[in-house]
Amino acid sequence: MSEIVQEQSSIPIYRYKFSEPFMSKLVNFANNHRYDDAGVFKERWDRWTANDQNISEIIREEKRLTTLGYDGDMEDKMYKTVRYYLKNKSLNKKEPKKRRKYISIDRNIISEMDNHINDEALPNLMKPSVAYNNFTSQSEYSNLIDKEIERLGDLGMEEKPALDKIKKTYKNRYYLQQKG
Repeated sequence: MSEIVQEQSSIPIYRYKFSEPFMSKLVNFANNHRYDDAGVFKERWDRWTANDQNISEIIREEKRLTTLGYDGDMEDKMYKTVRYYLKNKSLNKKEPKKRRKYISIDRNIISEMDNHINDEALPNLMKPSVAYNNFTSQSEYSNLIDKEIERLGDLGMEEKPALDKIKKTYKNRYYLQQKG
């Protein structure tokens, strides 16, 4: 039987997981003894593993893992799973964070950023920070930036985050032009 299983799976197994039914028994034990002191927990664990019904389940699970190629200490694996993983696992489900709506920069200003980077920044070997300062100091671009900050403000973004967004976009465009 073990030869068949090993021939079928040519991908090596690095983490041997307990079966779902056996894992549910371990989870149940961990939840029942979540707040026990270490000594009491160990005593209850020894009692649980010595129970006749649990012994047959443990033996069955050990045979299953051995068939898959596990050669470690089964008792140690079970105890560490219950004591350090399941017992300390939070019972509260975390709600996923709500993502904020993405606000993109206008294509016209991105096009002008690319032109500035290709025409002035890269040929003159400017650092991205120096290139950005040069970009913002030129009147033709500063008017574009002011209009973009106003547009972003209309969409609910404050002035400082809008400026930061424009600066970040410029530096990202610089990086893309430099690598491309």
